[in-house]
Amino acid sequence: MKINSLTLENFCGHRDKDSYPFGHKTIIKGANAVGKSTLKKAIQYVLNCRDENGKEIVGIRPHDKNGVDVKGVETMAELGITVDGRPITMKKVFRENINKKGEFIGNVTDYSISDIPKRLKDYEEYLGEIIPNSICINAQEFLQKDTTNRRKLFEETFSQHTVDDIIDENPEFEPLRDMLKDGTVEELKTRCRVKLKGSKGKGGSRGLEDLLAEIPARIDEVEKQKIDIDVAELELQRNTLNEQIAANKAKQEDISKQYEDYQKLSDGILELKLELNGLQQKANLDLEKKRAEIRGEISTVDNQIADVARQINLNKRSIMSIENAIKENENARAKQKELWHAATVRVFDEDSLKCPYCGQEYPAEKKEQMRAEFEAHRADELKQITDKG
Repeated sequence: MKINSLTLENFCGHRDKDSYPFGHKTIIKGANAVGKSTLKKAIQYVLNCRDENGKEIVGIRPHDKNGVDVKGVETMAELGITVDGRPITMKKVFRENINKKGEFIGNVTDYSISDIPKRLKDYEEYLGEIIPNSICINAQEFLQKDTTNRRKLFEETFSQHTVDDIIDENPEFEPLRDMLKDGTVEELKTRCRVKLKGSKGKGGSRGLEDLLAEIPARIDEVEKQKIDIDVAELELQRNTLNEQIAANKAKQEDISKQYEDYQKLSDGILELKLELNGLQQKANLDLEKKRAEIRGEISTVDNQIADVARQINLNKRSIMSIENAIKENENARAKQKELWHAATVRVFDEDSLKCPYCGQEYPAEKKEQMRAEFEAHRADELKQITDKG
């Protein structure tokens, strides 16, 4: 999970709607009483965490210059996060609950994830999936634990390697495999320490060191009793005990050294995981940037395709208009052809050279004039028909 932004409205000293972006590494600094702790409180509030003292987050209402809470307004805190490369918004709204009569009947908190309203149970279940435990937000809770529990918490939260996995990768730890099946490193060290020094308290056992310290006294006591005991045998027993003590000390030191090496390897694995997480986040950012560029290119191509489609439609309509005009012009040309053919085959009517009343022919000069006028009229008609055709 990565925090990307924080938006507050009517939260503590934030009366306006204020947004704060977060980068891969964000440093928050400023003078006293300017709101640094408010940002931390808001993040803890949205993620349902407690404060450094293990108490619930309270005192989030806005207040006036005299420190009096402002009534009748909604207090909103929204956290923008990225989970497995997917952007998510977590929002809580704290408001007054008013009945139909306009009476105040208590306070209520609304929950939503990516603007989808959620019940408190569903909201908490989702937080449990993305946040393994509250130490991710509240470091004080982690620092209050002892070294063993800190390491255990680290292993439970971040480690996916078992003891066998680490020994398989590091053969020099093979002698520890069976021993670690009996208990943890701390338990094994305790067992060796008890065997060497004995257990304390009422009914405690004595260790090899205690037995070693008693041997000289027991030898002196035996000497006093004048009992003939083979001193060589006692020396052999003492030497055997000394060898056992030395072997146990060496074994304990070897276990301590191997445990230190194991811790170094565990720390190295953790550092590699953190580095891998950083690389994955960077890769996700690069991929998202590339996706945005490709989406832009796709949008440009889609716009170009739409422009071409519109131009095609315009061209189709233009073609239809031109085809209709061609048909009309073809019909008109056929009509002119018929008129031209009729004018071409038309001949002068010789009967028109006689007077329709008396039946006598016109004078030759009049006939020539009438024939000339006919030819001129026909030539002019043909020219008009041809020009129009």
